[in-house]
Amino acid sequence: MPGTRLFTLNPLSRILRLLSIAPLLLLGEHAVSATQTIDGTTLDIDGSAAIDAYRLINGATLNGNGTVSQTIQAAQSTLNLIGSEVQGGTAVGVSLQASDATISASTISSNRIALVLSHDDANTKGSTATVSGSTLTGGQNGATVNALSTLTLNGSTVTGTNAAGMRLFNGAVNANNSTIVGGKNGVQIN
Repeated sequence: MPGTRLFTLNPLSRILRLLSIAPLLLLGEHAVSATQTIDGTTLDIDGSAAIDAYRLINGATLNGNGTVSQTIQAAQSTLNLIGSEVQGGTAVGVSLQASDATISASTISSNRIALVLSHDDANTKGSTATVSGSTLTGGQNGATVNALSTLTLNGSTVTGTNAAGMRLFNGAVNANNSTIVGGKNGVQIN
């Protein structure tokens, strides 16, 4: 039996069908992010790069100049940010594990912790970060510095909205012309 139309769509019903998919049409290339893994190579990004998350491993280097990105995780790698913004959301903004970072004129934010410096799994090498003219803001802590790691602040602001501005777990911090503020404590030493 050949298909017969029992009714025809009028203009209103056609519009209603299109409205159901209209929100999907509004999604741009930045609406959905991906995590890019950089394995042992160097990646240079600028403001034209997609708003992605980055995972650096095996001696990788990420150089960001004027970028906006989501969380950045570095394990035994190097991160360089100039005039950039990292939006960690519910994840840690920047996480360094036995890695080095130079962050200048940048903003790092997270609902949790903006910047974490940690050691490797063998507990033999820590992380170092030099943060200059930048702002670190975390919903819990602005920064956490673990054993064998050193954070140097130059003219920067570190804020932990609901807990400590900075937590030190046998790590070291050198703060020059910087501000460290917490909802409960400025610096908490564990």
